[in-house]
Amino acid sequence: MRRALPGGIVVVESTLTVNGRRIAAKCGRTLVDAALAGGVVIPTDCSSGQCDTCRVSVISGEIDAAGTQDGETVLACQARVCGHAEITFDEFPPAARFRGDVFSIKSLAPDVVEVKIRAEEALTHRPGQYAKITFPGCPARDYSPTAAVGDVFDSRILILHVRLYATGSVSNALRSKIRAGDRVGIDGPYGNAFYRPGRSRLVLVGTGTGWAPLWAIARAARQAEPHRPIKVVVGARDPRHLYMRSSLAWLSQAGVGDITLSCTGEPGDWSDVVSGRTTDFLTDLEPSDTVYAAGSAAMVSAVKRMADEVGAVCYTDPFSSPVIKPSLFQRLRQALDTGDESHLHPGRSRVSNEPVHAADAVREVRGARPKPQSRRTSGGFTGWLHRS
Repeated sequence: MRRALPGGIVVVESTLTVNGRRIAAKCGRTLVDAALAGGVVIPTDCSSGQCDTCRVSVISGEIDAAGTQDGETVLACQARVCGHAEITFDEFPPAARFRGDVFSIKSLAPDVVEVKIRAEEALTHRPGQYAKITFPGCPARDYSPTAAVGDVFDSRILILHVRLYATGSVSNALRSKIRAGDRVGIDGPYGNAFYRPGRSRLVLVGTGTGWAPLWAIARAARQAEPHRPIKVVVGARDPRHLYMRSSLAWLSQAGVGDITLSCTGEPGDWSDVVSGRTTDFLTDLEPSDTVYAAGSAAMVSAVKRMADEVGAVCYTDPFSSPVIKPSLFQRLRQALDTGDESHLHPGRSRVSNEPVHAADAVREVRGARPKPQSRRTSGGFTGWLHRS
């Protein structure tokens, strides 16, 4: 429909149906903005096509996907109205902001700590979603609250798995300054690679602290659907970094028999660890599977490709490494030490989006999100996206 405005301006309007609600939408608007103008909030976080929180399913009609299409889904913060259309998305609790206190910090592995936060109010979220946590004196970082193994459940206690890096600001603060009782900011939930009940086999694939959201999903699934098949593959470079054994033992006792611990190095004396990459143990993927992958971007991308090849539903959470710019003093020192004046111009240096490892860690995990590996579903969709 065309509508004339004063001054001879013509506005083209279409009907956008969002989760069954019909909205008059101006062509050219993003789906997020068009829905909001009609009183419907499509969850979003970054609004720049990075976090995947706003991925929606296009049921019918015309949508300009703006390069974000994956199967029948698009990112609503980038895709635009260009005609009559119907879209759907999975609704979950809206994001809220509140505060909490650090309750405890303990080591889980040489490079992983567990941080418990006692929040002023419960973070209402679905297993697998993430929240933005701001520790004192640190930038906000994204973490997926995970589940406890043996503790009594408390909806106000957030449990985080944080990987420590050599020069990460949050990592260094956790090593030296952050203590029990310190105040933190909490903002969430976000992300849509969360647990969904169903009859399909769950295939959970993770590396490093990618186990945090996967364990939350696995525990929820086992408690709600005790007979649903689950396959678990977790990996690391060094078997010492496979810190999730107590939660895997819980799953095993709950009847999950298909569990693989892998490492790309030598297993050594670890008899429960096999040598290989996580993808080496996914040769039995089937079209009916629902796959969740969380951890290093390279691994997540490889799992996504394997799922796509067989036609399986796949939700992904690639962890990324933000660039930490050196200070003017550090750049001057590097220039003097090397005789290379390019150090004085940090914008000229190359930036790698590849995940970093503890051995050569120079950045923090999960402070910036790479463009996520979108996922496809066989009926409706939503996708997702952790951290030090």
